[in-house]
Parts: sequence; C-alpha cells; structure tokens
Amino acid sequence: MLTSYPGVAQAAVFGVPDAVYGEKVSAIVVARRGLHLDPTDLTSYCQTRLAAFEIPERITFADKLALTAKRPINRAKLAASTRQ
Repeated sequence: MLTSYPGVAQAAVFGVPDAVYGEKVSAIVVARRGLHLDPTDLTSYCQTRLAAFEIPERITFADKLALTAKRPINRAKLAASTRQ
C-alpha cells in the first residue's frame, strides 16, 4: 500500500518485537530518485486507507532494500537493522 504513495519507489512492512502487543508494524521506504518524503505525510496517507493496527508506528528511509539470494525482500534482515 505504501508503494501507491507518489514518490515511493519501494517499501517493505514487517513486525518488530513489542513488550505489550508482541509486535508492532514498522516500515522501510525507498523514495524515488531525487525526492524527499516526509514520514508524517506517509502516516497520514496510511490512516486514510488502513485499519489502525496496520499503520506503521515507525517509518524509516533507506537507499535500497535488503534482498535474499532469490531476490525477494529480506524482511528479517530489515527488521534486525531497525532494532539497532
């Protein structure tokens, strides 16, 4: 759903550990070349299209997404990188 936002080239959504709920939704976004995206705008966009529990609590930006050897997004590696 995040990839439908103008200016988003790629996005990955994954769960990160949470002491209260077990997991929280987090996302990593790759902006289209030369664009700067505001996480507040992305959150507002999600609020109009997703249920409250589906909205990422944390949105971070990256130059590229980690991929597995077979080329799908490596969500485990992305989740681990956000915990640091």
